[in-house]
Amino acid sequence: MKMKIQKLNTAVLLGVMVATTMTSFGINAAEIKDQAKNEQIIESSVVETNTLNMEAYIKGLTMLTEKEKAQLLATEEKLKEDTQALDKIYQTLDQKLNQALQIADIGKMYDDIMAKNEALWKKLEDNITPEQDKIQDERAFINASKVLTKVEKATLLKEVEEREKLDRLFEEKEAKVLEENKDLLDQAEKIEQKIQAEDVKNQSIWDKVAQYEASNRNDVELY
Repeated sequence: MKMKIQKLNTAVLLGVMVATTMTSFGINAAEIKDQAKNEQIIESSVVETNTLNMEAYIKGLTMLTEKEKAQLLATEEKLKEDTQALDKIYQTLDQKLNQALQIADIGKMYDDIMAKNEALWKKLEDNITPEQDKIQDERAFINASKVLTKVEKATLLKEVEEREKLDRLFEEKEAKVLEENKDLLDQAEKIEQKIQAEDVKNQSIWDKVAQYEASNRNDVELY
């Protein structure tokens, strides 16, 4: 268990950076979307891989009739230009945010902070107690350690504070980028609304897929 928060590694513009037609399909489509991403970061190749993965995924849904598959594929084709436009907007925003972060050198600041106490973090994480394993709060997690001295705990708690300051700086840069590109966000919202309106028509089909996969997961857990 590693409580350290590496926010920069998930530098995604709020929740809007998960755009594809799959966002409103529910859990199953979201899982396929995650397979097309690298460590939760939208990459430039997603525009291509989303379409390919989704088409293959739909064709492989054995619990659906051919008519139901055809309906989902038709929706994918109908929304293809919209999803590509949406992905392009989010990639543009992501690039602008990355530029802002590079100018502020936030990445190096995170790296410098996290490099200082690697040995202490390893000592902490190599000696986690069952009680600690249930703790979600990072400070409480550190304070509950049975192996760290008071000085060592204070050192890690100071690092947490330093990283939280960087998190706030990150959020300020993020908010500034979003404010400066409000027109792009407005465009994205309109496209998302159009996509969601089409996706609603297929909700009963995706519910069928969700129920089937939930049943399969339950069966696996029995063994």
